[in-house]
Amino acid sequence: MTEHHPDLPAEIASAPPPVLTLDGHTAVIGDVRFIWRDHCSYCRDQFTMATDGGRITAGIAVDARRGPHWYQRWQPAGTPEPPPHCPNPRCRRPAPYAANPRSHIARHVDTETMTYRYGDPSPVYSSQQLLGQVWDLIRATYPDLAAQADIADRRRPGIR
Repeated sequence: MTEHHPDLPAEIASAPPPVLTLDGHTAVIGDVRFIWRDHCSYCRDQFTMATDGGRITAGIAVDARRGPHWYQRWQPAGTPEPPPHCPNPRCRRPAPYAANPRSHIARHVDTETMTYRYGDPSPVYSSQQLLGQVWDLIRATYPDLAAQADIADRRRPGIR
């Protein structure tokens, strides 16, 4: 089932359904569509791009140094290719559209490891809903481990 809402952009509304795999207190949500936002460096208009096939890994990690703690890792499958022309029909920038060297994608994504250091990209809403269900399921299945992870995360500054 794909998401559909009249106010959503087409790239979000047509997102394929994510696939959930559980293994103990770790979950992998596959086939995730990630939404990337950037802007034209000429007219400053924002546009949205999407990549499919990403995944979200989440759960409780247990290590000797920190003990049990919550984690999630967003892993887009790749970076999107910017459009050849600015999508804004009022933009007077000459074609072809050159990639914006100051874009969020260019500055904040390590293309070798597909990790990022900025608010983009973000998974589509259905994947975020599924992630919320994962947290609830892990808490219900492993209540003692979840309580220990909550305590450990409260001790870390900047977590929740």
